[in-house]
Order: sequence, then C-alpha cells, then structure tokens
Amino acid sequence: MNKRFTAIVVTLALIGLLAVQAGPGAPAQAQGLSRGAAGVAAQADPQLSASVSRGSNGYYTVILENSKIRVRWATFFGGNNDETAIVDFIIKGPNEDQAGQALDSTANFYPATYAALLYDGADRKTVRLEWKDPRNRYGQQKIQEITIFPNEPYIQIDYLKYWVNIVDLGSPGGITNAQYEIYGNACWLTCSSPLGYLLYPESYYNRAEVRPSTGQKDRSDGGSLNYNGYFITGIYNPANSRGYGRVSPVAAIDIVKLLLITQSGATTRRGFELFPYYQKTHKPFRAYLFAVTGGASDVLTLGKRIADGAVQPTPEATTPATRTPTRTATLTPTQTATLTPTSTATATRTATATLVGTPIIPDTGAHKVFVPFIQR
Repeated sequence: MNKRFTAIVVTLALIGLLAVQAGPGAPAQAQGLSRGAAGVAAQADPQLSASVSRGSNGYYTVILENSKIRVRWATFFGGNNDETAIVDFIIKGPNEDQAGQALDSTANFYPATYAALLYDGADRKTVRLEWKDPRNRYGQQKIQEITIFPNEPYIQIDYLKYWVNIVDLGSPGGITNAQYEIYGNACWLTCSSPLGYLLYPESYYNRAEVRPSTGQKDRSDGGSLNYNGYFITGIYNPANSRGYGRVSPVAAIDIVKLLLITQSGATTRRGFELFPYYQKTHKPFRAYLFAVTGGASDVLTLGKRIADGAVQPTPEATTPATRTPTRTATLTPTQTATLTPTSTATATRTATATLVGTPIIPDTGAHKVFVPFIQR
C-alpha cells in the first residue's frame, strides 16, 4: 500500500513539474513550434498583421506585413482593363518597393471580386483572394490563399485556381534593368555548353514545346535547375543587392520566361513569366515570393532555405476548416479590418492548415499564351 501511495505521489509531482515548466499559456508538447516554409521556429513579431478593405468603387485592398516586408494587393490599370495584383512589395529598412508595375499578375485579367481573412494568429496570417471573369465565361478563374509568417522575408501563395500565366513586371532593387540569378544556370542546358540567361521571347525553360535549338522539349525534371523539386529564380540590382525571387515547384511549372521588356526605346530586365500546367488540367500548387537583400548569393541561400522547408498542399484530402469565407462576409465599402496577433493563437502550421475545401478545377482547354506586356 505504501509503495502504491508513493508511486502516485511521485507521478503527481512529475505532472505538476511539467505543467510549471510549460507555463500557463504554453502549447502542448505534441503541437510543437509553429514553423514557416524555411523550417525555422517562429519568433514573436509585433509587426505581423493583415488587413482587408473594400473601397467605394468596389475594389479590394489587401495588406500583409511583418518585420521584414510589406505586401499590398490593389487594383491598377494593366493596359486593357483594371486588374488586381501585388502593387507594393516593400523591403523594410531601405523602404524600397520591388513590385514595379505589378507582381503575381495575369495578363489582361480583372479586379479581385472577393477577399477575406482566413487565419489570424501570432504564428501566421492567411488571406483569400478570388477573381471572376465579369462576363462569367469561365466562372471563378483565380483563387489564391496567401500566408505571411513572423520575421520572414517571403510570402507563401497557394494557387488553388489560376489562368494561363503568372507575370512579374517588377522593379528589382528599385530599377527596371536588373540581373538574373537562377539555381543551376551554369549547367543549363549542359555544363559543357550552358544556355545562359536566354531572354524573352525565347523560353528559358520549356517542357511543353520543342526548343528550336535542340529539336526537342526540355527535360521534364528541370535538369540542373531542379533544387529539391523546386525552381529557384531571382532578379536583383547589382548596385544595392536588393530584388526579389521565386521558389516554384518543378512539377507545376511547364514554362519559364525571363522577361525582356522594350518600352519607349529602352530594353529592360524586370522579372518572370511562368506557365503552370500549360494546356493541362490545372492542379493546385504552392509557391513562394521572397525579398532579396544580399544579391546573387541571397537568391540561392534563401531560395534553398525556403525549398528545404516547403510542403506542397494536398487540398483534395483536406478537411474543410471551420472558417470558410462566404459572400456574406464581404466587407462593405466603408469597412476596414486591421488584424493583429493575439496571445491566444496556438495553432501550428501544417501542410493543409491554410487550405479550405476542395479546389475548383478550371477549364482545361488549350489557351493562347499571352504576351504579358502587350499594351502595357
């Protein structure tokens, strides 16, 4: 009896000691620490915030911000009509914009028709944006869920539904004639005869179409450009080492173009054009857009860090989250919701945490490859 009583007392004491060590507000050990794509435990970031607003003209503005970057989606005139995309990608410190005309846009697309906050925690903020053809020809043609993490210089973009291309016409390092840096370029197409940074209108990478110089399509696995299943592409200003880059899954991106833009007699290097699942059934995929502050080496180092910690979503198997945006949640023209972290958010990031429901598969027919800068 005494031995049994002693064992019970020791057990209770150990439980009490663990509770004291954990602290009253600490998450259970099984939950672990919240981590961004780079696999680094999230630290407190008082600047982590998200806001969604809608103006009197019906256009949405979305802002995601942390200690490193400030990213704003708003509507701009793209040459043929108003469009919503990233119009500010600010590197804090120098307070320098990388977005130029726009990042993560789609050629000749439309204003966003819906925006809402999906997750508001101290470990991350996630918003949802939707675009719909005003003539309702193809339904909701674009759906994205975008996440920002504490103290990280990147955003995570879940492309749940999308149109034919993704276009970046940025101002890397505050200029419009920057320098490309891509992982594996030295051996692309071969180490003995590298292609170099082949610029628009040619394709830098293209497994969907035959390359004239080789008479065949590019390697489906990305060849030397493949780092742990991802393309790492960056562009920066050599004078100040700042710019932006992308980490994109090789499995999703069929064509990569390096944009060489000629406007008003000037030829400039400004960004990328990606064609995901070109002329195929569009599957959801996750990619990353990041800020560059250390030139070519930063493109590769940060790009690898993101790719090493990245997990692709599996929305088909996702149980719908408790917060699903509906049309009734749309903010009125005079409302502005600014969200800040709270001490009660203990949910951890998982591969499916920011996904809601089952993605809508778009029209799978063949579509024309838009030239991104026509009339722009």
